[in-house]
Parts: sequence; C-alpha cells; structure tokens
Amino acid sequence: MKIGGRRIVVLLTDEGRQVLQALNLNVPDSSLQMFDVVDTDDMGLWARITREDGDHFVLMRWDFILGLEFPEGETRAVGIKG
Repeated sequence: MKIGGRRIVVLLTDEGRQVLQALNLNVPDSSLQMFDVVDTDDMGLWARITREDGDHFVLMRWDFILGLEFPEGETRAVGIKG
C-alpha cells in the first residue's frame, strides 16, 4: 500500500515519542501523532515537518511505529471503460 502524499495518524512506541521530543518536535501526551508522509522505504516513513526556517523531513523508523491510520480517499477506475 502506498501512503506517500497522504496525511496519516501514526501510533508510536514510547521510544518513538522520545525520539520526536529529542528532535524538539511538539509532541502531545498521546502516542498518536499526525504526519504528512512524503515517502516510505525499508527503514520507515519520511514525514514533512514545518519549523520556523521552513520545511524539513524526518524519518520515522518502522521499529517505533505500532500502527497507521488514514482515510481511504478517492477511488479511481483503472482499465478499459465501456
């Protein structure tokens, strides 16, 4: 499943939340975090974050992710239409 280009909710481990706090990201008390996903790879998902000096990318390691949630979105017809 391709999740690049989507806004998703990520359920993080406690260690994952600590990593985000170490990066000085605004981390709420909940383990649920919302991110704009740019791309994914074998290491994890790359999310866009905005700081005062502009947009940055952060790697969310799969080891720190317990689950993902995102809206289904629009469906597209593929193939021959009659």
